Amino acid sequence: MEASEAMMDMQFDPSQSTRTFVLSSVMTEISVVISGVLPKMIERAPKVRLDLSKHDNEIAAVSEGKADFAVITDVDLAPDLHRMKLYPLDRVLLVRKGHPLTQLKGPLLTRYLQVYDRVSIRTSRSASWVGPEQGLFQYERFMEHTRFSTSRFYSAWGAIEKTNLISVCGWRAAELAMKAYKLTALPLPIDFEETEKWNVLIWSDSKHRDPAHKWMRGLFKEWAIEDAERMKKLKEKDLGVPKYK
Repeated sequence: MEASEAMMDMQFDPSQSTRTFVLSSVMTEISVVISGVLPKMIERAPKVRLDLSKHDNEIAAVSEGKADFAVITDVDLAPDLHRMKLYPLDRVLLVRKGHPLTQLKGPLLTRYLQVYDRVSIRTSRSASWVGPEQGLFQYERFMEHTRFSTSRFYSAWGAIEKTNLISVCGWRAAELAMKAYKLTALPLPIDFEETEKWNVLIWSDSKHRDPAHKWMRGLFKEWAIEDAERMKKLKEKDLGVPKYK
């Protein structure tokens, strides 16, 4: 099998390939990943195409062969799916600049958040993974203070800038939001404990040995290494994920 795979690898020439890869993801920060992967692909494989498609269920799209890959949070994934860690979720609280929560002296507590209306991010996942804020507001779900729910998080940034709406999101999505609007990211409440979660690239076993597929996965791996280094430098400058000191 190893010899067969080696021969297949030798037969794959990125510079001549006309392959179209289908990637499925509803994450806002997928644009951060694409901005790192796409230039590498264009430089090394000028005829290869990448199609970012929206599927109602990214996991099913990968399992059924409708998508080559998906970028998704590694929660309740089937064991037969292959996965590659891309970056830790690093969740933060996104609010407008000057929001009352930014004026508090001392760390945030969970009870301080519960009085504010919020934007809820839909994930189309199982009941055990409804959205990034579920751990904080697990008894409310989509009731009471959820004023806007969406899978397209960027659609709410302008409204968050003009109101006291709050939202829990990943750091890389917050980076994009803060570049586009007058928003700021705060650490999650100090009394909220969360286990580390990763966003991962997943693919099916039927694609695992495809040399073209392996080559494309390599580009994602390169990006993941580069992004980890970027985050390390931001942390050294105290410009990364906000933390309590």
